[in-house]
Amino acid sequence: MDIVDSQVHVFFTLDLKETLAAMNAIGILTVVIDEYWGAGLSGELLPAASLRSGGQRPLSPLAQAAVLKIPDRFAILQRVERADPAHPGFGLG
Repeated sequence: MDIVDSQVHVFFTLDLKETLAAMNAIGILTVVIDEYWGAGLSGELLPAASLRSGGQRPLSPLAQAAVLKIPDRFAILQRVERADPAHPGFGLG
């Protein structure tokens, strides 16, 4: 049976190689990464880019790197900011 775990705290205490070793040791085949480094001074989720509108664009640089290197083991849960002008739904309802 495939085990998917979305609560693995990777990259803070483990690098990619160590993360894979830990996953292998306990039988986790794939991980959906919700990259979160904590909250910024204004309460915004990090990592994120500040927008001119005052909003934030959530980023997932380490998760993206993991997916690019090993796409069959890692996937990304990407947070989005609906007020981001780059979001496809910007300005809708």
